Order: sequence, then C-alpha cells, then structure tokens
Amino acid sequence: MAQRHRSDSAGERYHVMNRGIAKRTIAENARDAECFFAQLTEVVEAGLVAIEAAVLMTTHFHLLLRSLTGEFWRAMRQFQNGHSRTFNRARRRDGPLFRGRFRSRHVDGEAYWLNVIRYLDHNPVAAGMVSRPEDHPYGSAHHFANGTSASWLDREPIEQFVKGWTGASAFTPGDYRAMFGVGPPAADLIERRLLHGGTGDDALGRLLPVTPSRTLDWMHWKAELADGTSPGCPVSSPRTVDAVLTLAAEADPKRRVRLRRNEVPAWPLIRIGLLRSACGLKLSEIAADVGVGISTIHQRVRTHEELVRKDPDYAVHVAALLCQILELDWNIGVGRGRTRCG
Repeated sequence: MAQRHRSDSAGERYHVMNRGIAKRTIAENARDAECFFAQLTEVVEAGLVAIEAAVLMTTHFHLLLRSLTGEFWRAMRQFQNGHSRTFNRARRRDGPLFRGRFRSRHVDGEAYWLNVIRYLDHNPVAAGMVSRPEDHPYGSAHHFANGTSASWLDREPIEQFVKGWTGASAFTPGDYRAMFGVGPPAADLIERRLLHGGTGDDALGRLLPVTPSRTLDWMHWKAELADGTSPGCPVSSPRTVDAVLTLAAEADPKRRVRLRRNEVPAWPLIRIGLLRSACGLKLSEIAADVGVGISTIHQRVRTHEELVRKDPDYAVHVAALLCQILELDWNIGVGRGRTRCG
C-alpha cells in the first residue's frame, strides 16, 4: 500500500526530525556533514521549502522549515534519499540509513516558533558536545551567532524578529545570542509534542499568545470535546504543572471543591485534570503516577471536566493556574519584561 502524503499548507512552518535506523550515525565526519547540507541546499534551491533553523547531530537532525508549495513531504523525501545514497556510496553500504519517515509538528504561533529555535540551537549543548550553541559547526546557531552565511539558510525571518525585539535598525550576532542564548524551558514538552503528540486536534494556537480569557475558553472547549479516552496533544509539561501547583497549594493548602453534597480537597483533582487535558498524559500514565487504578483516574478526569463546565469559580481558578503554567513553559514575552497572566 502506498504511503499517504502528509498534508501541509504553503507558508506554514514545521518542526521536522529524523534519526538513523537502530540509532546509527548519519554523519560521522565533516565530509558527511558537508554532503548533508549540500542535499539540503538542493531542495531549498528547488523552491520546495525554506529552512529557518537546523541542527545536524551524529545520529539525528532537526529542521525548522517553511513549506513554500504545500509539499514539504516531497522535499524531505528528496533530501533524505539523497543523503542516504551519498552516505552509503562512500562506505559501499546498502540498506536504509534513516529509521523511516520523518516526524513533524506544525509550528503554530510566535512563542512555539521561538522555543523550537532555542530547542534546535541547544541540542548540541544538551548532548554535552559543546558549551555554547554557536560552537557547534553544523547548525544554524553557528551562522546567526557568528555572523556567517549558508546557502541553505533563510536568515530573514529570524533577523527581522531579532531587530523588532531590540528595536535596532540592523541585525547583530550579539543580539541573536541575547535572544536565543538560553535554552527553552519547554524542551521536554517540545520533544513530547514531536515524538508522542497524542491524538486529536493540536490546539496550541488557541492558547498562544496566552491570556486569561484564552485559557478559560480553551478549558471549556476541552471539557466539551473530551471523550474521556483519548489524550490530546500536550500544551504544557507535567514538571511545570507540578511546580505551579506546589506553590499554589502552599499558599492555599485548605482549598476544597464541592462535589454534589460533599467537599473534597481541590489540589489532587486539579492536578489530575491538568495532567490529562494540558499535558496529554494517558490514563495509565496518570494512574501509575498517582498510585490508583485507571478506572479511578477516569472518574476523576470526568469530574474535573464536569466542574469546568458547571462551576465558574473552579473553572476560573484552574484557568488562572494554567495561564501561569503556559507562561513558564513557553517563555512568553521573553526579554520584553511583560507577562499576560497577572
């Protein structure tokens, strides 16, 4: 059966990643890296995609690309096949180089775009290969932070953004380092969205930029949409959820919520509800974390959804917490001294 082409839209951005089959290397030396970027240049010159950021590691790669014709799958097929042929020919090797089709995630909104760039830039740092993104020679950070060019790299979108952020008339490498020199707080979330995105609609665009009204509307939408069985695509990370809820619970340890005729502690229910709706965890994952059965978690998730729909005080309180969580996860207003969820 022929593979179904991935749908995409001209002008939209995508975070694309693939790795070597069985975790083998896809770039063993400088010549391999040169061939990798030469293949990337070919698909750029063919007018299929524009590359706004990229990083090549020894076993995998990440690209932040903009689809120009609505056929970025064609560019990826040409690019991966070309690199595989060149790599294999140099080693008299047969067989696939990549583990299969690439993974991709639509990049919707400015905050997500910024953090994907940071994530790509800091991949070599996280891997312990270099201490600064610009020291890794096989990535876009090297060019932006050192003021060099590459035939495959579309510099304009990032340069225009940095100039707008600084208010400067010209782009400088120092301004880029100031903007992107710190890795994204949402690095684990970016990985989860790319590799384990869950099912259903990716509604991050409903939340970014973050405002209290957006989070409340999103929570109502999720509560109405939820079928109690399928996790959605994550928009926040469990680590950040726990950090925010821990502080909130310390400030208000006796908060309770009314369930029919009884009152119960609010914080465990809020946590389960956010792990499910915002983090996209499976019922089994939450059950293992909490230490109760899946059926109990299912019931508590449905209770949370019911409260969001029917209890305005509960919904507004949880929406305010989610707003704080998203501010931390997506680094909203970084460097600009502003937040939206005060």
